[in-house]
Amino acid sequence: MLTKNHFLWALASFVVVSLTLYFLEVPYLKRDTDISSVREVERICPKMKPYEDASNRTECQWRFDHYEPSAYETEWRTNLPTWEPVLCAKLLEQANISTDILSRVIDLSYFDNVTRWNRGVEDSAPFTRRDPRDKWFSKMHYVEECWMSKAPEAKTVRKRGVQLIEPLWGMMRDPLDVYCGAQRVPSFPKWDSTVHLGQSKQHILTFGFAPYFYSDKLPLDLEKPQWREYGTPPWQFAKNPKTEELYEESQNVWLDLGSSYFGGWTNVANAASGLWGYEKYHRRGTQFKRFISVEAEKLDASKAFSQVPADLFPYYVWINTFLSCGTGDNVDVLRILKSIKKEDFFVFKLDIDSAPIEAPIAKEMLNNPDISDRIDEFMFEHHVDIAPMRGAWGGGLKENLADSYRLFTTLREKGIRSHSWP
Repeated sequence: MLTKNHFLWALASFVVVSLTLYFLEVPYLKRDTDISSVREVERICPKMKPYEDASNRTECQWRFDHYEPSAYETEWRTNLPTWEPVLCAKLLEQANISTDILSRVIDLSYFDNVTRWNRGVEDSAPFTRRDPRDKWFSKMHYVEECWMSKAPEAKTVRKRGVQLIEPLWGMMRDPLDVYCGAQRVPSFPKWDSTVHLGQSKQHILTFGFAPYFYSDKLPLDLEKPQWREYGTPPWQFAKNPKTEELYEESQNVWLDLGSSYFGGWTNVANAASGLWGYEKYHRRGTQFKRFISVEAEKLDASKAFSQVPADLFPYYVWINTFLSCGTGDNVDVLRILKSIKKEDFFVFKLDIDSAPIEAPIAKEMLNNPDISDRIDEFMFEHHVDIAPMRGAWGGGLKENLADSYRLFTTLREKGIRSHSWP
């Protein structure tokens, strides 16, 4: 039976608890709660949002902002008319710079070989300082913009980020490869001399290997020890606004036009684009859910599939026929490109030694945002008239090295990490 003492004890307890919560500034009991208190509770308890208008939420999204060529890349573009006739001699004269660039890419690749980061987890690498050799590298710039869902046009930049990419220099191939003959840049201990001659890819700095930096402290101070040398930057999969709603998970997609066998054409593993892509991405955290290999030359199906690793086999698509471009039929390569969602992380390698197919694809990438917006990373052997390559490509080609510089620069300016493929 309740007595007067029981009632007074309960009333006193209620008063004490209410005052305690009030002075601890728990916003759910205060009518005059300021927005910062609400945001703090939302940060700690994101499911509790009593004051937020569900129809007008804050949304944020990373996007590509601009491409910044390094001073060294700009020097090559500016001086190309006078340097190209003596291209190999100029590379040899600047051998120390090529060594810096290649050794840095090799160091990053080796570091990745012994370090496995969590798949799909952002920022899994520790902070580090900027390497002195990074001054030669160009940069891809990104911004994170935020807005209210009821006013999407009123965007503000919350964070900025950069990620390194190898510069466009020389003939945009590994200068230690064979094409300059006696004038080739001297080898150094870290450079792998066992690679198939003419097929060195040791100059290519791919997405998961490229150091990156981002901060909400603007302007960015790139000398701060806040670089990460591998892993997943926030812009890699941030093509949808970041909200509470769940979006369909994006996929990692590889498309190889001119694939030959997975293990390599002419049975040379170091010339294998499929194996190279698997090593550079799939085994290092960016696992592909579609791995499309296209080869026009007739291959042995049993041999082709026997070379595919077990963990990749369920996602491996092999197309052993000629493709067209822009015809609209079932073998139109544009149908494949458009089947890949813009939300996917898409790596595209093009080297089919067929200008009638390659040129229209490159044109689509340059002029059609519906195609270029789908591609994140691009490897392409652009066949042009350049003296050191005439033995391999022949002479009389319509385009020259300056055209290659323009092509790759323009693709990078569209946000595509574009690399010259050997």
